[in-house]
Amino acid sequence: MLGEILGAINAVSYGVLTSYALRQHLFAFVTLSRKHKDIYVDYEPKHTVSIIIPARNEEKVVGRTLEYMSKLDYPVDKMEILVLNDASTDRTSEMAHEWSSARARADLQNVTCRIQSQIRRICKLRRRSP
Repeated sequence: MLGEILGAINAVSYGVLTSYALRQHLFAFVTLSRKHKDIYVDYEPKHTVSIIIPARNEEKVVGRTLEYMSKLDYPVDKMEILVLNDASTDRTSEMAHEWSSARARADLQNVTCRIQSQIRRICKLRRRSP
C-alpha cells in the first residue's frame, strides 16, 4: 500500500516537472524566434558618465584599457575618462597623455596623486561635516 502511494506521488511529481520543463523550453523558443524591433536605434543618452581608471605602474595595460574605453558605444561628448595615476614610477602617465593627445580627447584627465592619502582626506572631511 505504501509502495503504491509513493509510486503515485513519484509519477505525479515527474509529470509536473516534465511539463514545467517543456513549458520553459517552449517559452524560450517563442521568445527568441520573434523578430524584435530595435528600440534603442534612436536613443540618445542624456547623462554624462565618468569612467575612473585607477592606475599604479600599469604601463603594460593602460594603453589597451584606454583603447577599450574608446570603443564604447557611448557619445564622446557625454563621456569623461579619468586616469588616477597613483604615483607611478613607470610610463603610465606618459602613455595616458600620449593616448589622449593622439585622439584629441580633452576629456582624459591624468590625475596624479597618492590615492590612499586622498581617501583618508575625504574620510576626515566627511567625519567633520554635520
